[in-house]
Amino acid sequence: MKSLKVIAIIYAITSASSLHAQTLSLNNKTVKVEEFPEYIIINSDNTSSILGQSIRIVIQAKNSEFEKSLKDLQDLLEDNKYLKISNQTDLLNAMSKLGFDYVDAFPQNPSTESSFSRTGFVFRKKEKYRS
Repeated sequence: MKSLKVIAIIYAITSASSLHAQTLSLNNKTVKVEEFPEYIIINSDNTSSILGQSIRIVIQAKNSEFEKSLKDLQDLLEDNKYLKISNQTDLLNAMSKLGFDYVDAFPQNPSTESSFSRTGFVFRKKEKYRS
């Protein structure tokens, strides 16, 4: 039963190339591309991936008109049981499948001596999903 659910989720993610509005449901949460702002900044750090865990993902959503959908997206991306995002490459590929293009990335390290690395990724809705 569990593997059937995983297969259904993988199918939903890989069918993102259709021209219909992209929707993904997971754990009673539905994520729709049209409910997101045109641009999203996702911060991720590599300390967890160094330890062999999934990366930490943070989307700043507080006081945004898109707060609920951004929090749902963060939960979806952090849920390692389904998307299996264990590094930044996985994050880039997952966002592409969800209907977003990579725009840019910028480091957020306070010092060059730190072994901790945080990167901000900028994503934009694919043209077919923009209003």
